[in-house]
Amino acid sequence: MMHLRLAFPPGLWLGLPLLLAVLGAARPRCRFWLASAAAALLVAMGGHTPVLRLALRLVPGLDLFRHHERAAVVVSLGLAVAAGLALATAACVTGDDPA
Repeated sequence: MMHLRLAFPPGLWLGLPLLLAVLGAARPRCRFWLASAAAALLVAMGGHTPVLRLALRLVPGLDLFRHHERAAVVVSLGLAVAAGLALATAACVTGDDPA
């Protein structure tokens, strides 16, 4: 039986939050959350990128943790916050009350 190894964490849907977050990338806070999401995505992809192997060598104690694909939670959080900031910015530009 052949087992399929996915390079992308299963169950991670980026779609609309990614689009909104990229559109709001002009704000510094939005860029912080996008950078956090990008770094977490590289860690979540595990051995499919050289980033995790490099991080395991450079970051003390990181090798004590298993299941690095759990970093996908940080990807979702970062994109959700960045998308929310982008929507708040768009609401302020159009004069709508974001609350």
